[in-house]
Amino acid sequence: FRRVLFRSDKGRFVFTKMSMTGLANVLTTRMQAPVSDRTGIAGQFDFLLDPNKFVGEPPVSYPDRVRAAVEELGLRFEAEKAMQYTLVIDHAERPEAN
Repeated sequence: FRRVLFRSDKGRFVFTKMSMTGLANVLTTRMQAPVSDRTGIAGQFDFLLDPNKFVGEPPVSYPDRVRAAVEELGLRFEAEKAMQYTLVIDHAERPEAN
C-alpha cells in the first residue's frame, strides 16, 4: 500500500510519493488545460511546487506561475494539438410532473 499525499500549504503544493502521471493529473486542474505525462519517468517522488516564487511585476497569471514552478523542477511543457470531446447541451425543458 502506497500513500500518495498532495496538499496545499500557503499556496505551495507538497507532494509525497507522487508519480509523474499523478503530477500531470494535478496540473490539469491547476493549468486549466489538459496535461499528459510523456516523461517516461517511473517511480514516486517527494517534492515541493511553489508558484508563489514567481509573483512579480507586471502580474503573472496563475497558470504561468505554475508552469514556471514545474519548469524549475527540470520538467518541460510542450504544446500539442489533440482531439478533445465537448458535451454541448443546446436545449433543456422542465420535466413533467408524474
